[in-house]
Amino acid sequence: MDRAVVRSTASLLRSHAKAGKGRITYIGAWLDDSGMAAAAKWMTDVSGVRPPLGAVPDGVEVNPRYGPKGADYILVNLSKSEQTVTLPSTMTDVLAGSRRTH
Repeated sequence: MDRAVVRSTASLLRSHAKAGKGRITYIGAWLDDSGMAAAAKWMTDVSGVRPPLGAVPDGVEVNPRYGPKGADYILVNLSKSEQTVTLPSTMTDVLAGSRRTH
């Protein structure tokens, strides 16, 4: 386990634990927005996790649901304006009953 002395200035504590074929990393820190974005980028780069539909506009949340017949994606626009999401392939808009690419 990594050890660090905690002072009155910012500190980052990290501990690694093996979990099956992977690892778990605990990070303890108070991060501002840019620090949190950098930490999130590092975590996704190291883990190989990719967004299910690729990049989406700010304020759009993608909630995938995986089952034996494939995947369904629930897109939620949390912003105050209309957003456009480019889909990786033609999909069915269940609410509108039509096929869409965005």
